[in-house]
Amino acid sequence: MQFLASLLARALVPLGLAVFAVIYFDQAGKIRSLYNIGPVGPSDYPKLLAVALGLALVAVVVTDASSRRRKDEVRTAPVDWGGLAAAGLVIVASALYVALFRTTGFLISTGLYALALLAIFSRLTLRPVRAIVQAAVLVGLVYFLFGVLFDVRLPESPSVDALLSRIEALVSGPDAAPPAAGTGAASGTPAKGDAR
Repeated sequence: MQFLASLLARALVPLGLAVFAVIYFDQAGKIRSLYNIGPVGPSDYPKLLAVALGLALVAVVVTDASSRRRKDEVRTAPVDWGGLAAAGLVIVASALYVALFRTTGFLISTGLYALALLAIFSRLTLRPVRAIVQAAVLVGLVYFLFGVLFDVRLPESPSVDALLSRIEALVSGPDAAPPAAGTGAASGTPAKGDAR
């Protein structure tokens, strides 16, 4: 039983993550941009993450193999099931994040994902108010980095989208109203500002 647990902890989890990295890299290659954005495209960052995960897995496997060769290693050391359970929970949380990303939008899905990761890594000892504040700060930083600095179109939450469109309508005022009936391209008479 000890051998099976050791095999599971040392081989299957890295193998599963390696398969995940390969699939992630392959799917990232299918991301296309609507615009000509230069030498760095929208699929390059996910590909970089997949390569980094692969290199980290190689480093972990090599380090584990070299540590087992040392003679001072105690062969009866218990397997840390807590670390394996945390890795499994991170994988489940990541899968849920990917599934919810488009349907719930960036803010909600990333906020829930950050809360889940904080809960997993703190082993549920983090205070709820502190966790919510940390998750909000993290989501704000990620949004600023990708949504503002890199100008990446992030999926909007349905409720946030409706709220933003209402705010935009209030801010733009009556000047942004659609053209009145009988003007514009549909009636054949040019509206003010139409170039024909």
